[in-house]
Amino acid sequence: FYCRASPLRASLRGGIWKHAGRGFGHTLGFEPETMLAVLKACTCYRLPLDVALLGLVACAMARTDAKDVIEFTLYAPMKDGVADAMAVGLFADWRDLTLGVDFELATTLGTLLQLYHKIQHRQWSVYNALRKPERFV
Repeated sequence: FYCRASPLRASLRGGIWKHAGRGFGHTLGFEPETMLAVLKACTCYRLPLDVALLGLVACAMARTDAKDVIEFTLYAPMKDGVADAMAVGLFADWRDLTLGVDFELATTLGTLLQLYHKIQHRQWSVYNALRKPERFV
């Protein structure tokens, strides 16, 4: 099952599965001095804090799994097209994002800037459950 990528195509993932369990969650805490240093670095390089934190998680995942390519499934707001300017409602959907981390050449800052560029320019694909069913969100 392969569909041509289109930024306006919906994945309809939310209607496929019904979850009856309580789920799980993780909490990550930073000391105030650490957050101040991260905020200063984000301000210096004009990175949003949420993208920087996701980038740091991506670097940790790449290092831990020893993988050059990290894949994420993100729940992203989609009200950014020309046709959506006058629409009212919740427009968000699942998108797959692939991030390359080269261990020989990549730096943490380079990985964060690459992630920011991909998110800013919406260089992701529509979620396809049949392409990789074991992917987690």
